[in-house]
Amino acid sequence: MASDQPRWWRPVIDASPEDALALEAAAGQQQRFVQLDTLATRLLTAALHGQPTVSVVRSTGPQAADNVEVLGLSSQEKAWCAETFGVPEQQRRGAWYLPQKLSLKAGAVNLPQLVRERPAHALTLAADDSASVSLVDGAADAVLLWAVLVPLFETLIEPIRVRAAGSGKTTDDQRQLWSGIEERYRLLGIADDVLDAFRFGGGWHRLDRHGQQHARLRLLDALAAVDPLQLVTRHRILQLQALMAGFAKKSKTGTALARRVVTRALQPVVSGYFAGDWLATLDYLQAPPHPDEEVITALPEPRLYVGMSAQAADMAAEAGIPEDEIHAMLAAFLGGPTSLSPVEERVAALREWWTAFDQAHAVQRPGMRPLWGLVDDNIMAFSWQDEHGFTQQLYRQVLPASVNEQVDRLWQSVTLQRHAKSLVSNPRPHQLMAEALGPALEFWHGVALTAWFVCEGPYSRAPLSGVADYYSRTLTALTAAGCPVPPGLVRGTAHR
Repeated sequence: MASDQPRWWRPVIDASPEDALALEAAAGQQQRFVQLDTLATRLLTAALHGQPTVSVVRSTGPQAADNVEVLGLSSQEKAWCAETFGVPEQQRRGAWYLPQKLSLKAGAVNLPQLVRERPAHALTLAADDSASVSLVDGAADAVLLWAVLVPLFETLIEPIRVRAAGSGKTTDDQRQLWSGIEERYRLLGIADDVLDAFRFGGGWHRLDRHGQQHARLRLLDALAAVDPLQLVTRHRILQLQALMAGFAKKSKTGTALARRVVTRALQPVVSGYFAGDWLATLDYLQAPPHPDEEVITALPEPRLYVGMSAQAADMAAEAGIPEDEIHAMLAAFLGGPTSLSPVEERVAALREWWTAFDQAHAVQRPGMRPLWGLVDDNIMAFSWQDEHGFTQQLYRQVLPASVNEQVDRLWQSVTLQRHAKSLVSNPRPHQLMAEALGPALEFWHGVALTAWFVCEGPYSRAPLSGVADYYSRTLTALTAAGCPVPPGLVRGTAHR
């Protein structure tokens, strides 16, 4: 697209929202937004009249993600939203910029309802409605909120939010802030006088608590009196004007690549109004794709290079070269000292560790110290050995040095969820290794310690007759993993 080639949207960039919408309609581009505009208008109308719009379901645990649901959708609307905003569907259209986790200010959408029903606590309750949502599976409602609804509602309730935050800025900063709010309201077609009580110098500080609550209600009533379709469409065209301006800036000598245009600020615009489809965005702008544009619709299937060292002899015979050269090539490819893959190397280390662990329990005799501490299970103690029989890092004294060295080397680094491209030091490599063995290690080590302390004292955390109940969760996990403990063994323990 040459910079001097006429496009319908170029006059739109600097036009008023009313004129911009007229130009969009004249170009035949408005129809593509009818379904979304209708849905957003209905949800906005319901919210401004006091109906809840979003449900946030909290999840517990440090890695757990919250769930959000847009309320009041019909089955047809839910199906349309799933196809339009579902994460897998957006990614199939090229929106791989969507993060795995998203922080949503869902309370902004529910604030009108809270102001009407719980005026004294509305802002606190709205703040509690922030959600950390996983975008791995589906999450269509989360994308709809992030891309369309939250930006719309944040613009409309900005006066309430700014006044709730307090005046921690300088006079000039406050004047500039309220000048921006007034301009956004003007562009949306909202009467200037609705901000009289809120704007800088309007006497907000002279209102008592009930006066401020009434001011918020009057603002909501004023917003509810404006044509909601006007608010939705004007907000949409303002978002699209920002996209047009960004596209024009990057496309002075031809259509720019998507990655240059779709900045973080414009990602919600593409996901919200074009379902994450860059080609649909270009169709709206009547621009051809960049010659080098590649729209990735699916990630390649991952290929695991495991077990190749065992095939070295066959590969060497087929290629007619010495087997040692195959092993050398595999080691160079895998980036390690041997031709074993990282997975094979760790599996072999786990087997060696289990053999040494099993042998340590097998040689236990009366009068020997207990093996509590053989497994690093994150127990903290103030001394290396206490009166209850626990010995910190007992594995370093009991297991062969070669086994401990392997564990230290192979589990010495970890990745962090928020920084997946970086390796950091792991201060507890033996604990991380033990977690890889899961319920198997928890059960067999636990039962062996129970038997020891029942026989040798000073006391046991469970009697032998209670092993089945004490380890019921672990036994269930082993059965689910295809490694069930024979029922006779557990029953036999109970009768000892």
